[in-house]
Amino acid sequence: MMSTPQQISERAQRTKRRLLIAGALALVVVTASVTWSISRPSDQPPAPPTGEPSAEPYPEVEGAFTPLPGEELAHGQYPVGFPRSTRGAVSAYVAYLAATSTMDEQAFLDVARTYLDPELTDEYVQEQFSARADDLQWHSPRGTPFDEESFPTPEAYWFVSPRAVHWEELELDVIEDMDDEDTVEVQVLVTEEASDGAELYLERLWIRYALMVWDGQDWTVFGHYRSHDFKDEDYSPDNPRWTPIEVPDEHKGEGQGGS
Repeated sequence: MMSTPQQISERAQRTKRRLLIAGALALVVVTASVTWSISRPSDQPPAPPTGEPSAEPYPEVEGAFTPLPGEELAHGQYPVGFPRSTRGAVSAYVAYLAATSTMDEQAFLDVARTYLDPELTDEYVQEQFSARADDLQWHSPRGTPFDEESFPTPEAYWFVSPRAVHWEELELDVIEDMDDEDTVEVQVLVTEEASDGAELYLERLWIRYALMVWDGQDWTVFGHYRSHDFKDEDYSPDNPRWTPIEVPDEHKGEGQGGS
């Protein structure tokens, strides 16, 4: 079901308590040493995931991670309301990553305010889109034309498809004045496909990771508290570190993404 204005307001008030973060946490942009990238123009972008959360939790699939759908929809489309469990934490991060599949500035800001911090501004969006522009240029052939001033154009797209997960439960005191929060570091192997809508194109396997924190009501994406030196083999879906994401066939297309 959709969140009511009162629920959204209460969620915003809860999240304000997250603003004082222990010094061990540093919000940084994910960096990694290896990508699989292809530089070519794209005729048609892939379709983003659509749908609404299921009324009942998805049944688990043996040998795979089956994300939970969330109990509510923020802004009518972003799953929230995950249970206080490791599966809930991982599901929330998978939902967040899938929701970043947009180059619409307002939609991206809605996603950030839903999963990260309700007080984020347009400046945060511009920083993230600038980083995406740099990524596109870095992974394109030298000399490929790019109009940075007009980016993103209406034809630009950036799709994030979560494929596999890895997690570690941690014992950290992250939020001031909260005694019983849970913390889970979640790593997700994703396929990213992006274009400026003209000459630049990027397709890669990438690792996104974040510290997820239980704030008393839901899971919040807090960023990173440590860095990782990922190796070449870590980017392979066949690496045993990864648990593949799989949604039962009857629930595919309901917003969480899958392999």
